Amino acid sequence: MRFRIVWTPQATIELTDVWLNAANPAAVTAATNAIDALLAADPYAVGTHSFATVYECAHGPLGVEYEVDDANRSVSVLNVWETATGRPNPTGN
Repeated sequence: MRFRIVWTPQATIELTDVWLNAANPAAVTAATNAIDALLAADPYAVGTHSFATVYECAHGPLGVEYEVDDANRSVSVLNVWETATGRPNPTGN
């Protein structure tokens, strides 16, 4: 069974900022689509456990922090960053 992916407003703002400032916006778009597909298929196989229900992963130029909700079969993307600039401080849930 697949997971539903929800990008929080904060993550959407961060993704937009990364995309607008990217040297290669197409690579950011491709990474976003790949992250969506990977998290929907199996969020536990993709990321590294940070704490509680929060994980993080990187794919191409993007890194994401996300939370898995097994009861609702959903994944909430909490934060997004450009891997070249490094990961910001974790926010958690």
